[in-house]
Parts: sequence; structure tokens; C-alpha cells
Amino acid sequence: MGLLFHSLYPPTLTPNVAPPFVVVSSLAMFGAASNAPLAVMVMLLEMTNNYRILPEAVIASAIAYLMTTWKFTVFKAQRINKRHTKHE
Repeated sequence: MGLLFHSLYPPTLTPNVAPPFVVVSSLAMFGAASNAPLAVMVMLLEMTNNYRILPEAVIASAIAYLMTTWKFTVFKAQRINKRHTKHE
């Protein structure tokens, strides 16, 4: 993605290194897979201590989360909604 942006836009608009693209894409993938994009966003801010990539992370995470249509998760015990649980 970084190489694509470098070929499409002037060098002043795109970062010269690939790590921001790797961090944002990892955030988006795990946020969508875990069905918890806000928690992953907080983890991103804590691990990287870099607030400059937050707007890109929010956009990428929102798109990935909407693409999964809230039906899939990597956690087996996570409930989709409260109506699907058994009351014992």
C-alpha cells in the first residue's frame, strides 16, 4: 500500500517508511477480526505512543469493521448480541 501511495501521490504527502502502513493495517485487521475496534485502537496508542497515525487508523479500522458486517469474531465466547444467549 505504501508503494502504491508513493507512485500515486507526491513524496511530501506520503511517509518515507513502511512501518505506519504495517501498524495501521494490523490494527484494522485485528479490530475487525476481534469485533472490538475501539479496544484495539487503545492498544495501538499505548504500544506505539504515536498519535499522528490515529486518523488513518480510525478510517482503516472503521472500513474493516464494516466489511465484516459484525458477524464474525476470533473469540468463541464473545456474544454477537444479548438476544442470542441462553438464560439459565
